[in-house]
Amino acid sequence: MATGWKRWSTPSARHAAGRAVPRRRDRRDAGPACPRVQRMSRAPSSVLFATLLTAGVLSTAGAQGADTVAHVVQRGESLYRIAQEQLEEPSRWPELARLNRIARPSRLQPGQRLLLPLALMKGQASPATVAYVRGGVLADGVALRIGDRIAEAATLTVPAQGFISVTLADGSLLQLQSGSVARLVRLRELPRETRNTLIELDRGRIDLRVSPQTPGSRFRVRTPLATAGVRGTRFGVTMPA
Repeated sequence: MATGWKRWSTPSARHAAGRAVPRRRDRRDAGPACPRVQRMSRAPSSVLFATLLTAGVLSTAGAQGADTVAHVVQRGESLYRIAQEQLEEPSRWPELARLNRIARPSRLQPGQRLLLPLALMKGQASPATVAYVRGGVLADGVALRIGDRIAEAATLTVPAQGFISVTLADGSLLQLQSGSVARLVRLRELPRETRNTLIELDRGRIDLRVSPQTPGSRFRVRTPLATAGVRGTRFGVTMPA
């Protein structure tokens, strides 16, 4: 009696003998190679994308929160009325509508919470103080002395050989050189200790030492040619006559 494996020539012959002979699995029958590895390699990318997206949303919300103040709508208020009472330029009410995603500005619900941009709000005017002056410097035609307070919107005229140093409410220092003419357009204190400062230089030179500004504050110098914002604690602007 033979003891070795018997060779079968065909599959039908194998089954005909009443037993199935194991057949080696060809590599071509294995199907797609390692699909789990591919899925696992994609999963961390999706998680990373979601994490970055969430971080971006949080960062944007934080930036908006720093530059806005909340206003709770009272009965009978519309977006137009709020803009009239709160904004420096009420005609910019569409910006409030876009920021708060309001489709019907005339239909606000009492208790509804709105965000108002600090940069657009009226605020309260804060005068500047003369720290040093020489040479007959004028504010709206009135000669200035050390210690005088200068109101918002005043025009400063510095004659030849004149000089003035002015301290703003936030501690910033403004210096006008001889032959300069400048106007203190905005000296505003806003909520959250923020400020809106705008100085127009018609001619001459202005030098500034600006105190650290809180988030949402704006400090600008405007000339007939351009507007410069604070890029450091010290800067100067010259406007030829």
